[in-house]
Amino acid sequence: MTEPPTTTSASDGPGTAKVAIAIGIGTAIAIGMGAGAYAVWQASRPKPANVSYDLAPLRRTDPALIVGRQVSTFRPGFEHARCIAAAPDGNVYVSGDLAIRRFDAEGRKLSEISTDDEAPGAIAVGADGKIYATFGAKVCVYDPAGRRIAIWPERQGAMLTSIAATDDDIFVANASGRVVLRYSRDGKLKKVIGEKDEARNSPGFLVPSPYFEVAMAPDGLLRVTNPGRHQVETCSAEGDRGTPWGHFSMIDPAGFVGCCNPANLAVLTSPQSPGGLAGFVTAEKGLSRIKVFDPDGKFVGYLAGPDTFARHDDLVGARPSGQPFMALDIATGTNGQIYVLDGAVGEVQVFEWKAGGATDDEAKTK
Repeated sequence: MTEPPTTTSASDGPGTAKVAIAIGIGTAIAIGMGAGAYAVWQASRPKPANVSYDLAPLRRTDPALIVGRQVSTFRPGFEHARCIAAAPDGNVYVSGDLAIRRFDAEGRKLSEISTDDEAPGAIAVGADGKIYATFGAKVCVYDPAGRRIAIWPERQGAMLTSIAATDDDIFVANASGRVVLRYSRDGKLKKVIGEKDEARNSPGFLVPSPYFEVAMAPDGLLRVTNPGRHQVETCSAEGDRGTPWGHFSMIDPAGFVGCCNPANLAVLTSPQSPGGLAGFVTAEKGLSRIKVFDPDGKFVGYLAGPDTFARHDDLVGARPSGQPFMALDIATGTNGQIYVLDGAVGEVQVFEWKAGGATDDEAKTK
């Protein structure tokens, strides 16, 4: 199905002012997945223990552990920003309200795609410029000009929270089903990955909240968050499980806190790294912080600690009763920049990371 182009051009420049917004579970349900899918997910999801944590001592970050620096910010201009993705051509896509907006690497708005009556919950851009976006239980495909060219069959009860595009396949994380769906590029389901399977040494994914991420690394292996187990799983496109990494800890900086983290994941690439894989970036909710790990999952340091996102956590903490955390979303560019979407504040923070951590001069200025 082909629709008329809805791409528009603009010249909005980057800004540094912050706009506070509140995004609740009603928006996430109505826009991201539909009330029916949410009900199915609520009924089937694991029920975490009712545990509260005192996070105050963890909100101050040791400067010696900081391995990145913020280089700029820009405002995508949405009242309700939802997700961010970096394209192979260096452009950045942000979804929110009723649109997908495309920015250059410096945060200048280039174009906009209307998405009718909802905003995508996840976006991926292929090497050919096609845009794959999840809308609750379905995937829509847009050509580089912004025309919607396909709507894949809706999966009843699904809550599609993450998407990764490769030359041959599209991988979609289904949080309600706790599996990763492998599709051909024309939308045909090829494989279901991550079901509990003793023969494959797969314990299954534990997804207590609606955050479940999939990413393809340059080594040809998927990395999938297993948030209820506080791990990142490694598996092949056929579903064979490798060695997971990550652990729970309230003390160890390398550990993930809360009921279910990491909430979001991105892959770091570099032509100077063996096989192009430089490491991974994770985002945590509750105690909002961004971490860098090496290709083997060893903790390198904080890209940014909770003190950087104090305003975010204040806004999320003041949410009306019954509303969930809203996690930071992350994307990594081909130029080495790391983009952090703060939907609560309404801005994108742009960071640089250098292998080996921050220089002495950088550390002194933090």
